[in-house]
Amino acid sequence: MLFSRISIRTNILTHILILVTTIALVLSVLQYYFSIQMAYAATEKSFHQTAGKITVDMLSRDKLAKEILYQKQNYPPIVEAITGSLQMDLAKRYIYTLLRYKNMYAIYSGKQNGDLFEVINMRSPKELFRHFKAPESTRWLVLTVSGSGDERKQRAYYLNESLSLLLKKEETSNYMANERPWFQKAIAKRIAVRTAPYTFTTLKQKGITYSKRVKMTSTVLALDFTLAKLQTLLKELKFSETSKITMFGRDGKIIATSSSDRNIVDTMIDRRLFESKKETVFMLEEGAETRFNIVSTMSRESGSSTYLNISVNRDEMLKPYLENIMYGLAAALLLFIVILPFVSMATSQIVKPINALMLENKKIIKRRFEDVKEVKTNIIELDRLSRSFVEMAQSIHAYQVAQKELMDSFIKLIADAIDAKSPYTGGHCKRVPLIA
Repeated sequence: MLFSRISIRTNILTHILILVTTIALVLSVLQYYFSIQMAYAATEKSFHQTAGKITVDMLSRDKLAKEILYQKQNYPPIVEAITGSLQMDLAKRYIYTLLRYKNMYAIYSGKQNGDLFEVINMRSPKELFRHFKAPESTRWLVLTVSGSGDERKQRAYYLNESLSLLLKKEETSNYMANERPWFQKAIAKRIAVRTAPYTFTTLKQKGITYSKRVKMTSTVLALDFTLAKLQTLLKELKFSETSKITMFGRDGKIIATSSSDRNIVDTMIDRRLFESKKETVFMLEEGAETRFNIVSTMSRESGSSTYLNISVNRDEMLKPYLENIMYGLAAALLLFIVILPFVSMATSQIVKPINALMLENKKIIKRRFEDVKEVKTNIIELDRLSRSFVEMAQSIHAYQVAQKELMDSFIKLIADAIDAKSPYTGGHCKRVPLIA
């Protein structure tokens, strides 16, 4: 049988190799398992931190918008009837607010009869200039809708930086402010409310409207915020190259995303994400890659929900932990190579006295009992074996001496008996050995 007879050194080295390899494999498996758990924990921590930052930003945005509404509602001209002329004092008040809050797109007030007074910040995207056919130097646009029946008109006042009137346009309108969701939600509640994100018709961008009924009146004050800043925030909060942050609504439509592709916004999110268990990290196959995902509920107001999906490539998150495993295996291999000479030296401490005992054993085989010596070794078992070899050699030697003496005595006894039997041969047995 192959390897049925091997040296003790080979045997010891083989067993050490098997033992070390087994331990290394077990430790690698354990390290891999705990690395995966650490990767999950690190991913979940990053997800929750990112979601927390976005939530804080949304809450601060909500707080700011509602504070503005509560402050502005006390300005008397807001509740006055909207006329066909430019109400410059109210426009200036709204413009001042828009100047203070750069991310605010428009501020306006609506009446129970459907009339509207609105000021729009024209520093918003160029779509506004195309939509309203505004002069290039337009800085502010004041829109009013008032009147009834065929006399209902929308009037647009184009103002420059110094608030001088550049152009006035007038056209018929069927717009009714009291039919809009922001108006109806605010009228139904005493507190400030916000809509779910939706696409502003004029901007072609996602935004949110905050609105509040002016106390003791049927006038509603409203603010429009674009999600451009939120889009920038999502990009800034990307914690790795492959991470992706997406905000979507209850209908599954994407509101904002960290992706630079603007066409993604307003498309439907993967149904698997929409239907997933919330606040729990899970893996999802996306094409050729596997990604860690988490879906969090951001806010729930007026029956609407906003969700946040954060995902990252699994291999990217596992990479540093897998690298540590490889470094550990490399270190174990290097350590094994380094300790091999020491293992060889250690086995020589066993093999050397064994070989010496084999030489002493050969002396016993050749009956050189008096030449058998103790083998010096610090291995207790081999030291005891060496002593037993010496004691065995001494015992065998003493036994052989005794046997020889017994045989001589026996022969002498027989010879004496023969001599005593015959007087003619008396002394013959004694003389023969002497002569010989």
